[in-house]
Amino acid sequence: MFASPLKTWIYIISICIIGIHMYQGWTKTIVNNRMSLEQKHKAIALQFGHTFICFLTLGFLCSPVYVHFILLPSLSDV
Repeated sequence: MFASPLKTWIYIISICIIGIHMYQGWTKTIVNNRMSLEQKHKAIALQFGHTFICFLTLGFLCSPVYVHFILLPSLSDV
């Protein structure tokens, strides 16, 4: 799948959109107090969620970036 530049970029853009959606959704969940958190715990929960979402999104982006931009060019040189 990641051999095709078009499919790779569609995947990368889609994962970025999902990451932004999760980031904003987590913010709304914490700010609107849908988890019944005390005020003193909201900032920690917000920061933890945002950090986790960033690492999760970057994790899903690693595969297509590695395969398309690093692995495939090195295989064509052989």
